[in-house]
Amino acid sequence: MAAEEGGADGADAHTVALGELALWFHDAVYDPRARGTRNEQDSAQLAREVLPYLGAAPSVADEVARLVLLTADHRVEDPADTAGRLVSDADLWILATPPERYASYTAAVRQEYRHVPGVLFRRGRRTVLEGLLATGTPYVTDHARDLWGPRALANVRAEIQQ
Repeated sequence: MAAEEGGADGADAHTVALGELALWFHDAVYDPRARGTRNEQDSAQLAREVLPYLGAAPSVADEVARLVLLTADHRVEDPADTAGRLVSDADLWILATPPERYASYTAAVRQEYRHVPGVLFRRGRRTVLEGLLATGTPYVTDHARDLWGPRALANVRAEIQQ
């Protein structure tokens, strides 16, 4: 979504632009062997370092870093955090793709984590998926819940069943 267009859930152009920057930086540093939130922390730090170099205000770099960190668990506690809500949902759009695309995605995830033994991978993956469904839907905006929610729930539930 182009920043000048504004966005869903009442996002203004500035909020959308911050979200777009966060999505560019999220997973900019990615190592499947990293523990915990190390990838998000390193990606957020990269945003803090690069954005001011490119002319962004430090406050912009800090906000982008905050948004990148939200992708670690997709928990946006403040209902007024429009940018956080949009970034969280955009990061999870893949869950709502058609089943054949979702199957390709899950195969790619397994390939990324090929260093993890099968039983441990399945256990960890199930924990992640169940965490996404803990609230009944992985999405926090009305728009994403309505548009993507049913397909995402079907895909995730099918993967858990496997």
